[in-house]
Amino acid sequence: MNRESDVDYFARRAREEREKAENAPDPPRYRKHLDFAYAYERRIAILCREEREARTGEGGDQ
Repeated sequence: MNRESDVDYFARRAREEREKAENAPDPPRYRKHLDFAYAYERRIAILCREEREARTGEGGDQ
């Protein structure tokens, strides 16, 4: 069984939250789901940046 990567997991969750936002019955719930989707997308960006820095040897942690 293949384990879902972190990026795939966060991408799936972002899609799910965007779908929930589209179906939200009122503006506060719409905004809440969009906020969750944005948070998942930021996490994807961080993971991708960390992976890229690890491959290239760049980054401030050295």
